[in-house]
Amino acid sequence: MLDAAKDLLPLLMQGAQVTIQVAFLSMIVALLAAFTAGMCRLSKSPIIRHTTMVYVEIFRGTSLLVQLFWLYYCLPFMGIELPKLLAGVLAIGLNYGAYGSEIVRSAILAIPKGQR
Repeated sequence: MLDAAKDLLPLLMQGAQVTIQVAFLSMIVALLAAFTAGMCRLSKSPIIRHTTMVYVEIFRGTSLLVQLFWLYYCLPFMGIELPKLLAGVLAIGLNYGAYGSEIVRSAILAIPKGQR
């Protein structure tokens, strides 16, 4: 039993390293997407506002698993092949960025006009 654990430990550590890497990179993508989309949702330009609304509704309206499958398995049919890590980071980051954009938008709208 202990020998099996010793044999698996390097694989588990490698998996933990990849998990931390995906989490960190996804967090960066999500923060950038959330602030960008949140500010764009408040834009006076209808094109920017509606384009951002489409992004938010698509990424909030579909599950993360569907988005992962789309980015990794469906995009190659259109000629865009992403590495595994990039597909995972983009899917997670854009998904959470869409949810975060609503938080940014509502937080800005909650500030009274006198404090802006």
